[in-house]
Amino acid sequence: MKLLFSIIIPFYNEERAIKRCIDSIISEKYQDYEIILVDDGSTDSSGKIADIYAEQYDNIVAVHKKNGGGVDSRRCGIRLAKGKYIAFVDADDYVLINYLDNLHNVIQYKAELYFFNSKFIYPNRKKIYDQRKGENGYINYLDAEKRILNGEDGYVWNKLYLTDILKAVEPEMKELLMFGDDVYINLNYFQKINTVYVSSLNAYVHICDSATSICRMGKLNKRLEEMNCLYDYVKKNVKEKDIIDYYITSHVATLVRTVASMYENGEKRSSINRILDSCKVMNDINDYTPMTKIGKLYKIFISKKYIMGCVWIYKIKNILKKW
Repeated sequence: MKLLFSIIIPFYNEERAIKRCIDSIISEKYQDYEIILVDDGSTDSSGKIADIYAEQYDNIVAVHKKNGGGVDSRRCGIRLAKGKYIAFVDADDYVLINYLDNLHNVIQYKAELYFFNSKFIYPNRKKIYDQRKGENGYINYLDAEKRILNGEDGYVWNKLYLTDILKAVEPEMKELLMFGDDVYINLNYFQKINTVYVSSLNAYVHICDSATSICRMGKLNKRLEEMNCLYDYVKKNVKEKDIIDYYITSHVATLVRTVASMYENGEKRSSINRILDSCKVMNDINDYTPMTKIGKLYKIFISKKYIMGCVWIYKIKNILKKW
């Protein structure tokens, strides 16, 4: 009999967090699942920790590969998955009690993609946010695509996918992206589906501001290169102008944060301006309509290369988040 759920956990140097992540899943009584641990070339002890779990539990598999990034690791897990459904969990996050039972309950709605609620924890700010409250029901394809592209719901770890569809699109996925890999995977998947269901069930805890979290900025120059790759992909594959405008609004907001971080880390203005010139969104900066009020400011700052404006608004937003 086919397993119901395959839980894919890609990781790189997560020795401090991976046990908490795995334990949060295996502590449940629910049994109809497997865990696929994908070691993306770790240099710490997290690979050995994964092997220990694989030896102790028949439903846990550990695989080791060369470092290739998020898309490559998730592709590896997709190829190995035996369950009817796939869920992704980041190794520095964890799931809430009855995670698998809740996933089992939500599949009664017979959709091809499920969104579920997540909690965002900011340890340094002592803040906890619910992603959504009280929202249940089907949403149309365009609304779902908009959520993914505007930065609201682009993640893979707050969703449940049909394995057969992910396996069908997996060969089309490229390994080059590390930033934006969640959005990229979702867009590939979206080309094959019609029905999306949103649930308010609390299932997942995402830790931000941790040393290894994908909320961190990472290598900024590399980040900007990959933003260009993702931008090209969206422009090529998304046809609706208002949805592209939502994406560019989010893309420019990310660019503002990136510019501010580069300046705060000592990058010279001349270097930042050269990098901005290399950003493909600059070719369309005057042609899109910002979809948020603050997005109008972002558009002005980036189009005018007003670096101190980016730094100023970034600092103000960080101060407000601490309140």
